[in-house]
Amino acid sequence: MLQQKVYKDKKHNIILSKWEGENMILNEKAQAFSTFKLLIAAVVAMAILAILMGIISTIVVGPNTDPVSVIKGKLDAAEGSLSTMKTTAEVVVGSEAIAASALAQASQTGLGKDQICFINSASITNAALVSDGASFRNKGGNTKVKFSIICNRNAALQDDLELYLEDDAPDVGDCDSFGDLGENEVTCAIVVRNPKD
Repeated sequence: MLQQKVYKDKKHNIILSKWEGENMILNEKAQAFSTFKLLIAAVVAMAILAILMGIISTIVVGPNTDPVSVIKGKLDAAEGSLSTMKTTAEVVVGSEAIAASALAQASQTGLGKDQICFINSASITNAALVSDGASFRNKGGNTKVKFSIICNRNAALQDDLELYLEDDAPDVGDCDSFGDLGENEVTCAIVVRNPKD
């Protein structure tokens, strides 16, 4: 059984405790310091845990799997700064189709569906990745790609694609809807590219 007696000297209270025949002398200041050390250790442990969780979530999550939201963000940015290519990070695309009309509705730019065109870069050799201008579809399993988006006046868009993508530049002549637009209308090409390009 624990028995305690408190003795006072001029500066401190000293607690003398007996536990099964052993004497323990504890200073009140030492008890407070032990609690403070425990609090510091808990704060440091939480900081280390937060850092580790950030690292683990980056590794586990991997590439983005929502291409529509990724494209929409870059499309808004590209339309806001004409003649500047915006490229997404690596995106995993499944078998769902991505339609230009859906992007036009979700976009904050006010672009119409005829002003947005999906085209494959010259280096896309995977026949399962199909861009027909109005939409993009992956006919195979999950595939990693990236999208480069550039907007400019209709007459200057091909020159911009060749400037940025050089030999990998697609032909905007494949975007049938652009032929019906005037030369000064803003058009945006969404180029499907290999993630390593």
